[in-house]
Amino acid sequence: MAAALTACLAVFLACASVYAGTMWCVRLFLYQSWVGLTPDNVGVHFTGPVKAATRFFTILFPIATVSGVAVLALSWWSWASLAIAVSLAWLYITLGVFRRYLVPVNTRIEESRDPHELTTELGKWMHWNNVRWMTTTAVWVAAVWCVLAAGDVGRVTR
Repeated sequence: MAAALTACLAVFLACASVYAGTMWCVRLFLYQSWVGLTPDNVGVHFTGPVKAATRFFTILFPIATVSGVAVLALSWWSWASLAIAVSLAWLYITLGVFRRYLVPVNTRIEESRDPHELTTELGKWMHWNNVRWMTTTAVWVAAVWCVLAAGDVGRVTR
């Protein structure tokens, strides 16, 4: 059981790290490059990468969920179970922000032919993406807390 918990913790932490790392990269490095977006180049510099990321995270999200639920089951009533429950909650809050706020804005950005509208919608996207950046960071922090709380996984699974 300790090996299963270790494997599930590793998978969940890897998923959380990839997700948080992507959000930090977007926040720190890509925002600046979007000041020159126009209806002519938005597909190459924004829409294409956003669609690729969405496809990737559509696969990663269920893997994170399954591994997180497995950690919860394998570490039930330990500090690790509390930490993974918090991390899973933040993960689903992040998904909610994406679906509720970012998907509609993504569509408007993709369809925009007016430079002013594009700038306005991109500002909205950055606002909601900043929220997602914070929630994704919370997922990662709670995932690290979970790994630290598990400590000696042999002890947690006894």
